[in-house]
Amino acid sequence: MTVEGAECGLYCITHQTSKPPSEPPTLQECVLWIAKLGGFLGRKTDGEPGVKTIWLGMRSLHDIAQFWLIAYTENP
Repeated sequence: MTVEGAECGLYCITHQTSKPPSEPPTLQECVLWIAKLGGFLGRKTDGEPGVKTIWLGMRSLHDIAQFWLIAYTENP
């Protein structure tokens, strides 16, 4: 799984920073970030996110990234 391009820009927005992190996030951090987009709350007793939650998060991330590309790409 990779997070790149528009998704990296979205990382900066959702984490309220102007620069991406100096080191790329770990796979676990990416999975939790995507799972939160799918509705995962991340409480102490919740355990790990399930496949459906990650899938819903990936759908949301894809939709948000597509909107980002449409909204912020300069049209000739």
